[in-house]
Amino acid sequence: VGNLQQYRNPFFFLLNTLYNRNGKNKSISIAHLGCGNSVLADELVSTYPIFDFSITNLDYSESVINEMRVKAKEKQGGEKIRYEVCDLLKPVPE
Repeated sequence: VGNLQQYRNPFFFLLNTLYNRNGKNKSISIAHLGCGNSVLADELVSTYPIFDFSITNLDYSESVINEMRVKAKEKQGGEKIRYEVCDLLKPVPE
């Protein structure tokens, strides 16, 4: 899939490898730990529309996650990205 220039892109290489190893399955799930206000998920969804992404962005900052949720609603493909508040250093209440 793609030309030589795309193979120099590490994201394309990773996605192409996952695609080929999963029997040509275009569904890819990603958990982005400590996402902050990163646009990585947006870039993946918009740059590689051939794949059916399900991306969960996780961060401990509730204000950042709320801000990113608002921004996601304004962007095409934002429905493929979830934002969740999660502090991996705090124990989960029982």
